[in-house]
Amino acid sequence: MLSCVNFFRPWFLRLRRWRDDRRGGVALGFAVSMIPMALATLGVVQFAMIIATRTKLNAIADAAALQAVSSVAMTAYVNSGTTGQAQAKTMFNTQAAQVSGVTINSLNVAVTYAAATTTAPSTLTSSVSYTATIPSIVPGLIGSTFTTVGGASTASASLPSYINFYLLLDDSPSMGIGATPADITAMQNANNGCAFACHSPNAYNGTYPGYTLPNVPGTQLRIDALRNATAQLISTAIAQQTVPNQFGIGLYTFANTVTTVSPLTNNLAAVQAANTAIQLPTTDLGTQIGDAVDWLSRRVVTANSGNGSQSSPFEFVFLVTDGVEDQAFNFTSGNYDTLSNPYGAWYGTPYSGSLNPAACTGLKNKGVTVAVLYTNYNPLSDVRYTSMVQPFASNILPALQSCASPNFFFQADSASDINTAMQRMFALALQKSAHLTN
Repeated sequence: MLSCVNFFRPWFLRLRRWRDDRRGGVALGFAVSMIPMALATLGVVQFAMIIATRTKLNAIADAAALQAVSSVAMTAYVNSGTTGQAQAKTMFNTQAAQVSGVTINSLNVAVTYAAATTTAPSTLTSSVSYTATIPSIVPGLIGSTFTTVGGASTASASLPSYINFYLLLDDSPSMGIGATPADITAMQNANNGCAFACHSPNAYNGTYPGYTLPNVPGTQLRIDALRNATAQLISTAIAQQTVPNQFGIGLYTFANTVTTVSPLTNNLAAVQAANTAIQLPTTDLGTQIGDAVDWLSRRVVTANSGNGSQSSPFEFVFLVTDGVEDQAFNFTSGNYDTLSNPYGAWYGTPYSGSLNPAACTGLKNKGVTVAVLYTNYNPLSDVRYTSMVQPFASNILPALQSCASPNFFFQADSASDINTAMQRMFALALQKSAHLTN
């Protein structure tokens, strides 16, 4: 026993001297204080790692939720009823596997369908939730062996809006004027001052109105500009469909009666082909805008505008006209054919006037959006303008504005203006339909 004491005595003496030495005490205190500082640092690192990892996983959950209601997923749902649930799960698992040190404990992805209402089309809503574990840097020393994190994300998207477009186009004789003021002047110079459908030199020689004669070289008629703009509109509709049969188009022209160029159809290529046949009539048939709108409301657009679903599409009517009612030739009696003062006259006989906007009420009462493009009736020196249009010219624009739905009135002065305006009409229709889905 004594030998053991003698053996450890030198060590005890050294330890006592080190303890009693002030410098040794400072060193010991510093060493002891470093332990909580090191643990605190590890804790901060651990916390930062958890936050960073959870942020990455939440971003992956957001992406998966969006994947489940992407345009591709919505198209698949419309066509086959299959949701994007499986694709969203695959996306999450694939990307989460790239996050180092993470184990996914649970993943739930759901996609729900909400039926259309009277004000909005149907929607798909996705929800993604997960839990995961992250190993501790020093298991058991600064916390449990694993830290559990979790997160959730949701996304919602409206199914593609289905829309029917009814194009009601004025092809009456007054659409035979030049497409631009320069075209009008060129026609007048070549035709002894005639500006109405006088399409070739010397047309004003007894063959007026010359509907079947060639155009003055280098000029374009408004009917040509309208036909070209309509072709561009149909091409835009074909290009912008996100699902098959999303858009329907019916094509109608009118003078004193309505001609069905193409009934409403989802075969837009067929409408495009039919559009090429639009021409001026070969005889003066007059112009009855109000009765044409009323005919469309009673005979074609008979149902209320829907909610944008495939079985209940939104309804839009595009009316393109110069706004002048003309009842001198081949007049056909209708519900909106009464000319109000002031009116135009031909040698004292009441002849023409502005549209009665009440003709558009029937469509708007059904929730149909009426878009009106006014191809400005510019002043002419021709007697057919000064006697038959000028007396009520200031009433044309406000009458057409009253016919149009709010924010859907447009004007055009030239061929390019007509094309631009029709593209804007279409774009605004899509925008309004999208707004209705919110």
